[in-house]
Amino acid sequence: MAYTPPSGGAVDFAVDGAAYSPPAGTAVDFNLGHGLALHAVADAVALPVAVSAARLRLRAVVDAAAALAVGTSTLRCRVTSAASAGDLAVGDGTYDHAVFRGPAARAASAWRDAAAGARALPAPWRGQRRTGSSNTPGWRDAARLGRTAPAPWRGMVVVTERAGLAWREAAAVDGRLAAPWRSLQLQQAQAAVGWRDGAPVDQRLDSDWIELSLRSGRTALAYATAAPAAVGLVAPCGSARAIERRAAVPWQTARRPGPGGGGIEPPEPPAFEGRPDLWLHHRWSVATGALWLGRPAELPRILPIRSVYIVLNTVEMYRADGAPLTPTAVGIGTDRDSWAWTLTASLPRAQLPLLQPTDDGPAEVVVIVNGLSWRGLVEEIDEQRGFAAGRVGIRCRSLTAWLADPYAPRRQWTSSSAANARQLAEQALALTGYTLDWGVPDWLVPARLWNIDSAAPLDAVARLVQAAGGILQSAPDERGLIALPRYANMPWTWADLAPDLVIPAAGVRSLGTKFAHKPAYNAVIVSGELDGNVYQVQLQGTAGDLSADDVIDRLVCDPAPARARGLNVLADTGAQAEVTLALPLYAELGRITPGLLLHFGEGLQSWRGLVTGVDIRASVSNRELLIEQALTLERHYP
Repeated sequence: MAYTPPSGGAVDFAVDGAAYSPPAGTAVDFNLGHGLALHAVADAVALPVAVSAARLRLRAVVDAAAALAVGTSTLRCRVTSAASAGDLAVGDGTYDHAVFRGPAARAASAWRDAAAGARALPAPWRGQRRTGSSNTPGWRDAARLGRTAPAPWRGMVVVTERAGLAWREAAAVDGRLAAPWRSLQLQQAQAAVGWRDGAPVDQRLDSDWIELSLRSGRTALAYATAAPAAVGLVAPCGSARAIERRAAVPWQTARRPGPGGGGIEPPEPPAFEGRPDLWLHHRWSVATGALWLGRPAELPRILPIRSVYIVLNTVEMYRADGAPLTPTAVGIGTDRDSWAWTLTASLPRAQLPLLQPTDDGPAEVVVIVNGLSWRGLVEEIDEQRGFAAGRVGIRCRSLTAWLADPYAPRRQWTSSSAANARQLAEQALALTGYTLDWGVPDWLVPARLWNIDSAAPLDAVARLVQAAGGILQSAPDERGLIALPRYANMPWTWADLAPDLVIPAAGVRSLGTKFAHKPAYNAVIVSGELDGNVYQVQLQGTAGDLSADDVIDRLVCDPAPARARGLNVLADTGAQAEVTLALPLYAELGRITPGLLLHFGEGLQSWRGLVTGVDIRASVSNRELLIEQALTLERHYP
C-alpha cells in the first residue's frame, strides 16, 4: 500500500502491522518485530528533508534454525534527499546464519570515511575526497555472504568507490609536491655560496690579513736582530785597574820623641777579624817528598757567612782579535777525567761570519764571566734559522786542542836513552809554545821503554801522566798543561789537612747527594810488563788480605809511579757519595778547578770533599743575567 510519511523529517516503516512512532530529529527507525523476517524493502523512499543518519535496530535475535531455513537475505537502503538530484548508496550487506562471526565482526566507527556520492554528508572527521586507495581494516576482511544480518559492529560492505584514508600514500601526479626539505633540481646555473673562491678580477681586493707582496727593498722590522756595533759594552762592575796609591797602616816605624816632649800613648789595635785557626802545615807533595811546617804558600779561600749575598754578574765575549760578540747563553765546564775545558755559547745568527774558520784554522774566542776568563777554539757551529731571527750555537775546547787531533800531526814517540818521565813529556811539547806544570811523581824511564807508534803530542803527554797516576788539565786561558795527582792525599786524612776552599751552608743554593758503596780493598799489586818489577801497595795497619785487581803498566818501573797508582785504587773504596753543590760564582772563591779540597758547613755538620767537576751556566732571563756554578764533590764516610 502507499506510504504515508509522517510529519517532520521522519520515515515510518510499518513492518509488523503496528503503528510506527518516529524518533525525534531527522532519523529513520526500522522496527522489525519478533519472529519476522525482512525479505525486502521498497527500492526507494522519498524523504521530505535531508537525513543526517539512519539506524537499523533489531528488537530480538532471529532464531538460528529458522534463519537456516530461510537462507540468506540482503538488506538494501537507498536515501534520496530533496536537496540533491542524485542517489546516495549507503551500503548493502549479506547475512549468513551458518558462518561463525566471533571476533571477525568489525566494529563500525562513527568517524569512518563515508562513501562518495552526489552530495557528501557533512561529518566533522571523515574525509570527503574520492580517492583510489582501498580501506585498510584493522582486523581482516570479512568474506562476502549471500545474506547479511545487520550488526552494530560489523564491517562495511565493499562498494564500488573506495574509501579514502587521511594518511594513505598519495597517487603520483604530474606536478611534484613542494616540501621545505626536498632535494633541489639541478639547474644549469650553479648556486652561489657565500664562501666560494672568488673569480679573478683586474684589481686586487684589500684585506687586513692578506700576505704582503715581496718588494725589492728589505722591510725593516722593529725587533730584528741588531747588527754588531764597533763599541763594546761597559759594565759598571768590571775589573779594577791598579793605581799608584799606597795603603797606610797605623803602625808606622817608631821614632824617638823630641826633647822636652811628653810620651805618646799608642793607639789600640783593631779587633781581629777572620778565622782564629792557625795553619802550621802544608799539603804534602808526592813529587818532592818535602814536608813544609811553616806558613802555607796560599791561604784557603774562605766565603764568609752573611745574611745576604750580593753578586754582580757580568759576561763578556769577543774574538781573539778583539771583535765583540753578544752571547745570550754561555756554558763552561770540565772534570778531572777531561784534559780540556768545554765552552758552549748561543749567539745571534748575524755573528756567524765572525765564528767561521779561516785558512789558519778555527776561530778563537774569549769569554769573561764575573772577571774570570776562558779561551778556546770554535770547533762546532750549529746554525738555526727562523723568521726575522736566527741563532748560532758554538762548542769550543781549550787552546790545548791545537795539540790533539785533528790539528796536530800524529808521529812516533821513542827514546834511545834513559830519561825522566817529565823530560819525555816536555820533549813532546817542544817547539809548540805550550808549557807543562808537572805535579805528579817523576821517575827514570829506561831506554827504549818509552815507545808509542802513532800519537799526537797531547796524547803522548797524557800517557806519561796516566802512568804516574795523575790527571791532565788545561790552563783555562793560556797555552799550558797541568799534571795533578788524582788523590794527593788519602780520603781518611782530609779532615787533618788545610782545605783549599771553605764554603758555609748559607752560601749554597742547593745540595744533592748520590750515595755509593765500593769494596773496602786494603792492598793492590802494581807491576810493569818488561822489567819484571812487581810492587805491592798496602794500607798501613792492615793485613793486606783484601786485594784489588792487579794494575799492569809497562811504564811502571819505579816505586814512585807504583805507589801513586796503588793509592788511586785504595782511595776509591768504601762508603762514599757524589755531592753536587749549586752556588753563585763568588768573587771570594775565585776559579774552582778539579783536585781542590773543599770544606763545607760549620761545626759538627761540616765535612770535606774533593772537587771532581765544575759546571758554570750563564743565561739571560727577563732581561736579567743569571749565573750559577755547580760543583761535583767526592765525599767519603768513615
